[in-house]
Amino acid sequence: MSTKIYNAYKLNIPDTSFASVMNTLDKMRKSANNFIIQALTEVCHKKALVYRDIYNLYGEKACIKAIKADIYELSYYSKPLENCASEAQKHRIDSHIKLFVSCLDAAPEEAIKRATNWIFDIQGIIEEVQKEDSDYRYNLMVYPDTDGSVYLMVFGGHSVILNLLENFPELEDYHYQDQTDKTDDISDEEWEKRENTWDRLIGDDYIPVRHGLSLQSPALDVLHFEYYKTIRDTEIQIEDKKRISIISELTGKKRDTVEEDFNTYYQNPTMRI
Repeated sequence: MSTKIYNAYKLNIPDTSFASVMNTLDKMRKSANNFIIQALTEVCHKKALVYRDIYNLYGEKACIKAIKADIYELSYYSKPLENCASEAQKHRIDSHIKLFVSCLDAAPEEAIKRATNWIFDIQGIIEEVQKEDSDYRYNLMVYPDTDGSVYLMVFGGHSVILNLLENFPELEDYHYQDQTDKTDDISDEEWEKRENTWDRLIGDDYIPVRHGLSLQSPALDVLHFEYYKTIRDTEIQIEDKKRISIISELTGKKRDTVEEDFNTYYQNPTMRI
């Protein structure tokens, strides 16, 4: 059986006591969590803008139908939610959609600020369904060695999260695989040392999650307070052409029709965001 240890690192810190290791890992997790909050702020804010456009142009029923199409039918997610979500989860999504729509008659900017929070909650339910396939989940596996050294494996859905974690200065690449030759910058002695290290740490079965300490990303509801603080200070826009294209996709209406309706409605500048 071939051995492939990807996204593997040695933790290079002078003090490898438990408290020091956890402090370093906590910095890594905070950086990843901040990215998740910023990414979700943008996603949820843009969704809220487009959903509000549909509400304004075509009414409440069309808005609800479009949101459900976006959540259940379009292929943004690795698992179709219609097939994977439980009835309880679908009921929660439906309840949050109604709460979202109830915010939209407020003044434009306040409507978006309030409504975006319900989109965030819906996104949290989607993450529950997606589980390990979610873009917003990551897992740090920590492996202490007998000589006091500490090694990590990084798992995650979003490439930016992986890059954030992998580029921490305290991490030194420590990957190993035996089905291909090593790169020229690694000596034979170092390559053999890595093989022996990973044999020692996970060699019983080479299933990483069965060994070491697992530090997983928090559920999105844990991040809601930080998200709420971020969204209050966020101003995100989508150019009109993009908004019109998304509205056309979600409603099934021709783009030319949507463009005409959009421009007619938003002749009143007080309704624009």
